[in-house]
Amino acid sequence: MDYTDRRLTQTAEQYAADDLETMREAKRYAQHLFEFFRPHVGTRVLEVGCGIGTMSRRLAEVADVVVGIEPNAYCAGLVSDEMRGEPKFSLRTCHLEECDPAELKALAFDTVFCINVLEHIEDDRAALRTFHDALVPGGRVLVWVPAVQAAYGPLDAELGHHRRYSKASLGAAFTAAGLDLLTLR
Repeated sequence: MDYTDRRLTQTAEQYAADDLETMREAKRYAQHLFEFFRPHVGTRVLEVGCGIGTMSRRLAEVADVVVGIEPNAYCAGLVSDEMRGEPKFSLRTCHLEECDPAELKALAFDTVFCINVLEHIEDDRAALRTFHDALVPGGRVLVWVPAVQAAYGPLDAELGHHRRYSKASLGAAFTAAGLDLLTLR
């Protein structure tokens, strides 16, 4: 099977939206994943890599404010449609690195929610530092990433993944970003 390495082009291609639309049909998976994080979600949420809104809708049901960041224009169009009319949700169509750190800090987030996204960001430690800096004291960073570094292969690159994680590598990234690790599974 031939694979296309999309690690550096993923935010410009429609395949990401197509893949997320396929995954949207896994409703029990998405609900299970959200319920895993639900007890830790605060009232002011920065959702990094909101995709097509699969988690955005759930976040808006429990939070007062949800700001989504989505760099892929195809996904951003779909999440805009999904969240149309939801006053708690706003969208930034850009890469995390393009956001104004002072603006993020001023929005006083108590939660950064990042599900199946950190592996897509080339400099994951810089992203985690941005998460840290955007949070109010006592805020939480909630992250879900693919595991088993040894399983990284051509399909990961096709999906735009720069890496997979072990507990040690994710823990080290959190520590390097100045984040205290409370739970790691």
